[in-house]
Amino acid sequence: CSRDWSSDVCSSDLLATYALFPWVVHHLRRLVGHMPLLRGGHDSADEFGDLDQREWRRAFAIVTLLGAVLVAVEPGALLALALLGAAWTVVTLLHGAPAQYSFRWMGVIALTVLSSVAMNLPWAGTFVRSGWWEAVTGAPIEGGRQLGLRRLLRFEMGEYVLARPALLLVAPVVGAILVVRGSRLPWALRGAALSIIGFLLVFLDDKALLPVHLPEPAVMLVPVAFGIAVCAGSMGAGLAVDLRGGRISWRQPLGVVVAGAFAIGLVPGAVNAVAGTWHQPGTTLPELLTQLPDQSESGDYRTLFVGDARVLPGSPTNLGYGIAFAVANGRGTSLDDLSEAAPTRTGDAGSRAVRGIVRGTTARAGRLLAPLGVRFIVVPIIDGGLSTRSHPVAEPRGLVDAMSRQLDFKRRYSSPDLAIFENSAWVPVASLLTTSGAEASKSAGAESMIANDLTGATPVLPSVGALRESSVRAETGTLHLSVPYTTHWKVAVDGVEVPVRPSFGLTNAYDIAAPGMVSVSFEPSMIGRTVALLMVVVWLAVGWVALPRRRRPRRRSVSVSTSVDGDAISFDGGER
Repeated sequence: CSRDWSSDVCSSDLLATYALFPWVVHHLRRLVGHMPLLRGGHDSADEFGDLDQREWRRAFAIVTLLGAVLVAVEPGALLALALLGAAWTVVTLLHGAPAQYSFRWMGVIALTVLSSVAMNLPWAGTFVRSGWWEAVTGAPIEGGRQLGLRRLLRFEMGEYVLARPALLLVAPVVGAILVVRGSRLPWALRGAALSIIGFLLVFLDDKALLPVHLPEPAVMLVPVAFGIAVCAGSMGAGLAVDLRGGRISWRQPLGVVVAGAFAIGLVPGAVNAVAGTWHQPGTTLPELLTQLPDQSESGDYRTLFVGDARVLPGSPTNLGYGIAFAVANGRGTSLDDLSEAAPTRTGDAGSRAVRGIVRGTTARAGRLLAPLGVRFIVVPIIDGGLSTRSHPVAEPRGLVDAMSRQLDFKRRYSSPDLAIFENSAWVPVASLLTTSGAEASKSAGAESMIANDLTGATPVLPSVGALRESSVRAETGTLHLSVPYTTHWKVAVDGVEVPVRPSFGLTNAYDIAAPGMVSVSFEPSMIGRTVALLMVVVWLAVGWVALPRRRRPRRRSVSVSTSVDGDAISFDGGER
């Protein structure tokens, strides 16, 4: 739950994965051709039946839409789908199903992944870069999360009451394999394989024993929970159908015991859901940050969060050394801050500045961050979610001390929950630079930023970053915008456009020669507009295909013929 520090139980990405994953699997089953569970026979072999072309297209359109939403909210869920495809392909094949149906699991999941990613273009293109794995799965945790076997078995990702009985949730995995017979047995095996393999991967990732890191456990445990649900469903169907009216054997008592254990395992979830708050913390990190000044007081600014990736908001960028960073506009995150951003020069500059702090190679990181509009630097420790007073996530060793050694950082607030530093060298996101600052902006490189003091800039154009347009009366000078350099930001003085130039080699600067009404606006490129319009059309088209339609009944005509002698009458049905 590292991406939403307002809840200690779940985040938006977990909720989306939890809600959409079963629906995606259901329609994938239809595309593969598996018969529904209760329609199977007494034979232990899988039963298949292909959809007609029209229904297959509709099912694929539905799974594409669901997958596209899932990828947009939690890109790491792609690994959960890949795990499902690999596990169920192997189990289906080993159980004796025809290869053409077994390998359909990998085939339809591959098609679903490709179509879901394509539905999120051009944003999905930001993942095609160096470090793409971290962009998909999140920043790694040095040494693993170390949650432990018992917390993972209990699905304990936050603060729970009466969590120990949740260990019994695994009972259907064993019970289904022993109890289920007939055509429901393959589903019990598939559910058990998904749960066991998925949990093993999560456990190894928790100990940092895998060659690569996985998304947070809250996401990767969703297929584990789904596998348990499949086992419970197949066992319930077996008890209700296969064993009903049969001879008493050890399977009936075992089924009752497993069902009782599973019911007890569900008690913690019911108990924790009664209050409706799921033990959310009384004080959260956003509430602590309300002490930061409003942007209307002294100009728009940005907040840099540095620390362990598990307690950082937004989409953290990994630096190594167990440290990551994230940037938010103002004192709180918005929806834009939660999504993965494309690599930019300003992002690289921020990364170099934070590395300089961690490594101790510069004492002027504040000046390096000044053109980026970074005013406050926050080191979260207790977020009330994954890091609590009872189970704190330790801050990276020496990080706060390294911040204190920066000449431009002033400690604003310090507590066991977080530390806040203010960058005294900051420049507002939209500002008129001083004469020395305007001259320094014509040079590129870290040396120019470190050598020049940019303080004294006058804030203008409040909320220009969020509104994408604003206007104000300004005097002559250099207007500086703390945005990645681009020609799409347009500045005009009394209707006359002012040319843009690079500032510090990173951001935008506009030299205003005469006072007047300055207007700023953002104009997307024609290609961007075309792609956006095309994607809207694609979404509408896929949605149209996914809509259910009632088939019109064919009109039938009946002809009556008689024999020559009139003794025999026949009715012949014809179609028109």
